[in-house]
Amino acid sequence: MDFKKWRLDLIVLGVGAVIFFGTISILAWKMPLVYNSPDENANATFAESVRTQNALLVVEPLGAELRGLLHPRSVVAVGTALVPGSFLGLPLFYGVVSKLTGPMLIRFLTPLLAVAAIFAWRRVVEVLFKSRPVALIAALALMFHPAFWYYASRSMMHNAPFVSLLIFSAYFVFVRPTKKTEINWVVGGALLGLALWFRTVEIVWIVPIVAGLLIGYRRRIKPKMILFFIASIVLLLVPMLFLNQQLYGSPLTTGYTIHRTGSFIDSAVNVLSSGNSPVEAIFALDIKTILKHAWYYSVALFSWMSFAAAAGFLIVVGQRRPCRAARTYLIVTVLVAAWLWAFYGSFVFHDNPDPTLVTIGNSYVRYWLPIFILISPFVGELIVWLGRHIRQIFVSRLMMTVLTVAFIILNIHPTFFAADGLLSTRQNLFAFAATRESVLAATEDDAIIIVDRADKFLWPDRRVIVPLRSEETYAAMPTIITLAPLYYFGITFPPADMDYLNQEKLVGSGLQIDWVKTIGEESLYQFRLVK
Repeated sequence: MDFKKWRLDLIVLGVGAVIFFGTISILAWKMPLVYNSPDENANATFAESVRTQNALLVVEPLGAELRGLLHPRSVVAVGTALVPGSFLGLPLFYGVVSKLTGPMLIRFLTPLLAVAAIFAWRRVVEVLFKSRPVALIAALALMFHPAFWYYASRSMMHNAPFVSLLIFSAYFVFVRPTKKTEINWVVGGALLGLALWFRTVEIVWIVPIVAGLLIGYRRRIKPKMILFFIASIVLLLVPMLFLNQQLYGSPLTTGYTIHRTGSFIDSAVNVLSSGNSPVEAIFALDIKTILKHAWYYSVALFSWMSFAAAAGFLIVVGQRRPCRAARTYLIVTVLVAAWLWAFYGSFVFHDNPDPTLVTIGNSYVRYWLPIFILISPFVGELIVWLGRHIRQIFVSRLMMTVLTVAFIILNIHPTFFAADGLLSTRQNLFAFAATRESVLAATEDDAIIIVDRADKFLWPDRRVIVPLRSEETYAAMPTIITLAPLYYFGITFPPADMDYLNQEKLVGSGLQIDWVKTIGEESLYQFRLVK
């Protein structure tokens, strides 16, 4: 074998990929089957239902009688069925894969997709920026960016598979790995359609960006290829409409919209009928909130990566004759970042019990993964630009290597050791598994447990209602207790709270609450009818 023919950049990327895959498997290898968020737990449960029952739902006989109360977060109750409260792509396709390969593999599917996406991204950047060194550093910057590194390990969340599929689509469109041009465009469109299964809401920015690119490059693309591309996207999305009809009662209704506006069409009509012009809509945004969230979660949290990318961005802008692809890439990056910051930055998410903490586990970080991917070539541009200003080749390459390694080392702490990092998440999963076993041992198989956050590891082993502090929950409790044993698992009540519940709050319902056991900082309580 002639090792001289081996390309050094692929060897470096391969070594990095081995390290990357090994570290992001930390939440999958020899771990209990529990998850750190209700989204992940729901996706895993429905994927298992697809594997074993060929159905993207869980039957709940008491669902209709209890008027849709009997479900965890990230799950929607429709009659006697519990269906995904999120996007359908991950549970459906991961469930199909697990049916073909066995249940263990799906815990490694997201890491495997992420590794493949990194190699595809290197080629995409090489084609667009026409620089092999920039492409290698961009791939490494993506691979070890804390956001991508972290969420590639969260195997049952939609975000990393979604962006991986977008990268695969770009790979077939821009790199065109097969000699058959038609195949490249068909596969590229199909992969884009599949990505929208995983995060359908992103269609609002993906379609305009793709349409703009197709129009801008229409003279370089044969109309037949555009037709193939669009047709393959549509063919991938049509089955989703039928599945929405079966699960939610309307092809344009999803788990996100069923109890909100009803459908994407309703949302669009509300916007169009508001009477606001686009300019008025922009000024109506809470700019202060958007900028605050964008600064904390996409700039300051990973400041060394952000400022390096900003410097590289300015370098590309300042080039005298940047290639057309690079100029277009700059525009796309700005547009995508502006939209994602404005849209998600307008919301206030409290994923952590302490809302003041700025951590990698907050929703903003995973929603802004496309931004972190798009800025990775600019990190490469900065390092390569610095290298060009050193005449001695050895010193130049050494400096570029040291800078790249330094960025990777800086990314280790927020990914693994910071609050919500992978190591603390791993510890939480073991604690959740132990708590679940303790609660299951103390409750009947048919019990219903009212919870605040514990639904993410108690369901589907026990039926759950969220939360306790809801008048709707209190009103339903006299009915629930006649159907099944009823418990509450959550914060440990001080004596004053127990007195309030038993002497005031529950008196009118004819119920009493009794302590059963304390598990760590939380306790299990049982409700009973007062004779």
